[in-house]
Amino acid sequence: MPFAVAGHFEPISPVYGTVFWGVITAIILILIVKKTNKTFLPHILLLTLLWYPLLQTSRWAWNPNLIPLWIAFGIWFFLRKTAISYFLSGICLGLAFHQHYLAVIATGIFVVEHCIIFLKEKKFRESSSFIFGYILPFLPFIFFDLRHPPGLFFNHYLMQGNVPTHSSVVQQAFFVNLLDNIKFLFFYLTQNNFLAVPLGGIFLGLLLYDVKHNRKAFLYIIPVAMQIIVASFINPIASRYIWPAILFLLVWVIMPRKLYGTFLSKGAVILLIVGSFFIHSTTPLLRSATKSYDNFRSRSCHYKYC
Repeated sequence: MPFAVAGHFEPISPVYGTVFWGVITAIILILIVKKTNKTFLPHILLLTLLWYPLLQTSRWAWNPNLIPLWIAFGIWFFLRKTAISYFLSGICLGLAFHQHYLAVIATGIFVVEHCIIFLKEKKFRESSSFIFGYILPFLPFIFFDLRHPPGLFFNHYLMQGNVPTHSSVVQQAFFVNLLDNIKFLFFYLTQNNFLAVPLGGIFLGLLLYDVKHNRKAFLYIIPVAMQIIVASFINPIASRYIWPAILFLLVWVIMPRKLYGTFLSKGAVILLIVGSFFIHSTTPLLRSATKSYDNFRSRSCHYKYC
């Protein structure tokens, strides 16, 4: 809205705002990498310039595009490890729900699993700050539903029967969608079918490594897994359903590891970079082959290749 007001509500104004917040997301992502594993800084500096998920969410001037921004802020505040930063982290993660309701899955799992750890370590202040900050952004929806029955949000969703059932038909569709979502995730990260296969193999290797050597890494990969599982109840597959998992996944990939774990992590990031270069190197050819269609899509702000 500030960009819309500054631009006198011209249609292009929100687009400038979308790009601006996309750049901020990339900067916060770099700060996260600096805090998590500095050895990946050169790789991430290049990746943030080209990576398709960041470019896509920085060009779509509609409501889910701020999900990576809020989650990036949430992870960055969390890594600062103070009671106040946990509170701010919870608020940012909760605000992702304002962009798309499915963001509650990955962010909620992340908050719950860390609150359990805080309680086990008797860090009650940190736990209460984190969970209270996360709940705050949900209160407007809850209060509205309570004051305006039957409501528009949580109550309406439940009353309309939108909760998945356990019928055999739903289960069959779920397993098909789950497999398709996993395939789609690997393709979405690289935008290349050939690179998606080795990326999937590397992710499997990292999972096996973490089982033996780095179980704390599961605190970041579990939200990703749950996001994909829940999204598998919905048809058709869409990138916005997995956006809440993207940054958790990237942080999981770059987490410090030893031995062949480091080799696998760098291999995964290199594949992401190579896939990004492939997109940009083929874009001019696609433009020249379909010039008139590209011009139409560009004018309508739905141009796929950035």
